[in-house]
Amino acid sequence: MTAANVPQGEQPLPLVAPAVGEVVDMFVRRNPQTPRKIAERAGRLTAALGAAAAKLSVQQQIDLTANKEKFGDLFVAMLAELQPPSDHADPLTSIEQGAGLGEQLDASEGRRRLQAYATPMKIEDWAGPVAGPTDLERDYGIRRSTLHDWQKQNAVIGLLAGQRKHVFPIAQFIDGRPIEGLAGVVSAVGSPRTAWLWLVEPHPSLREDRPLDRLKAGELATVLELAERDFGQS
Repeated sequence: MTAANVPQGEQPLPLVAPAVGEVVDMFVRRNPQTPRKIAERAGRLTAALGAAAAKLSVQQQIDLTANKEKFGDLFVAMLAELQPPSDHADPLTSIEQGAGLGEQLDASEGRRRLQAYATPMKIEDWAGPVAGPTDLERDYGIRRSTLHDWQKQNAVIGLLAGQRKHVFPIAQFIDGRPIEGLAGVVSAVGSPRTAWLWLVEPHPSLREDRPLDRLKAGELATVLELAERDFGQS
């Protein structure tokens, strides 16, 4: 049977797999507190999986997506095949047992170690310029009540700064109104914070344009389809 006679759902998709460097760079930038070698290793593994997914047919991708909750079991089985059992150990048992939890810490010591390990980062460093409700009303004429209504509808993205205070990335507003489509992106992604991070990072599928810039250009359908594809909420 020639390729022309193969049903469309069984044909491999004409997809370009993500470059390893792009995926590794994304993992490093999104995980500044994680040791670089660990983030790089996760990036290389993700790139390899992406390259394999790009070779699948439409139906194969649909089948895998519908059973993505079984991925963990599949990976455990694959690792068991890659690591031949020793004379005295069951490979599956060895994988599942792990190294244990280690010593138990009290809350104060846990906070101390976490603070020593974490790298502080200002919200502006990754989100861009932000403003609170008072600044938006003074500088852009956006009333607090209007901003509150928009936020309840996910029509604007508010980022938690501190315990309760929200700040709003200025780049999401044009002429005092939010860009159309933000609610759909937040719905697809599932979190306003993650949605904004995704919106402001260059995307390989958009020729390294930011999804936010494509929204501003009116390409609402393109951005929403991409968000649903990336985050699997559809």
